[in-house]
Amino acid sequence: MRGDHAALRARGVADGAGTEPGGFWGSSGSVSGHKLGNVQALRAVAALMVVGDHVPREEHKLFGHGLVSGVGAAGALGVDMFFVISGFIMATTTWKTFGKPGAPRDFLLRRILRIYPLWCVVVVFTVAVNHFWPAALHVDDPSLGHIAASFLLLPQRMMPVLGVGWSLEFEMFFYLVFALALFFSRDRLPLALGVWVLATLALQWIGATTDWLLPSFAGNPLCFEFMAGVVVAGLIRAGRIWKPELFLGIGILGVVALAIYASRYDGFGTLALTWFRTAAVGPFMVAIVYGAVGLEARDGRLAPRALTALGDASYSLYLWHGYLIGALVVVFRHFHPAGTWADLAFIVGSYAVVVAGSVVLYRLVERPLLQALQGLGRAAPEHTIIAPSPP
Repeated sequence: MRGDHAALRARGVADGAGTEPGGFWGSSGSVSGHKLGNVQALRAVAALMVVGDHVPREEHKLFGHGLVSGVGAAGALGVDMFFVISGFIMATTTWKTFGKPGAPRDFLLRRILRIYPLWCVVVVFTVAVNHFWPAALHVDDPSLGHIAASFLLLPQRMMPVLGVGWSLEFEMFFYLVFALALFFSRDRLPLALGVWVLATLALQWIGATTDWLLPSFAGNPLCFEFMAGVVVAGLIRAGRIWKPELFLGIGILGVVALAIYASRYDGFGTLALTWFRTAAVGPFMVAIVYGAVGLEARDGRLAPRALTALGDASYSLYLWHGYLIGALVVVFRHFHPAGTWADLAFIVGSYAVVVAGSVVLYRLVERPLLQALQGLGRAAPEHTIIAPSPP
């Protein structure tokens, strides 16, 4: 996590002991000297939750009614945590750049260079598998238009060639809107958020009444989770940290209860339920992020180091986990194990393979890509403090 602190200092995020005016959006240095390690840990947790959305599907194919069959919908809630974290990180890493010349450009370049290189590698790999081994993914070759839109993370009526990319489409939209806010001084950020709330509601209404894709996409209520993350950043920066352990506990209990509900009734599993999903899940995810960051900022209390370290590889984990689980499925189909113990071995083995494989892929693919871009100065992407990618 040394890289995290260095990245923060380079971006002017660690404030030292000083304070700034600005009321709610002022800075009291409450995050001074910390590495945002708990945010990295939460990114790992969110990515592992998404894995929990996909493991039961493969288990069901191998063992029929398996030990965790039917509980996958709960894992989809990890994306909601990703979106809240994304808003928090974007506000935190740009805190001192609002209104400065070139801030929107530098911000977008860092985001594009952080998200796209690895995404393009995975898309090329997916297209190659689709073409040369279509039985592996049970899909037809995508059209050139579908591939191009997937590469660019443009909104589509269908999922990208790699399904988890749907959340990255929203991430890129969040970045574009947030870049507009960077044209203005930070004290206007609350006004910008208010305008975004009203625009989201209006666009949702237009999309619902016309069935146009772009208004429906831009007006998706998942945008509110990103906005809430920005508000959490403002609270922490203003030193407004009140009983973070209580918020963390309430958030965890709420997410567990909703996960049980989602698993039992297959709720929250699709974007068709986004209003209900956002209203039910979003507040608890906000409480978790506020509580975890608040504990670190107030007391320096950190999550386990292993979880924090896994946060560095969470983007690789998020993008590659489907293939890593699929590789284990191939092994199990070859040896045809059966019974409860084999089922349990597959579940545990899936997480072990995903964690180990994602760390290896991070070190062999993602990190070298980032290192190759470090000569770009202010546009160079951060190594570890990045926006979530967000199933």
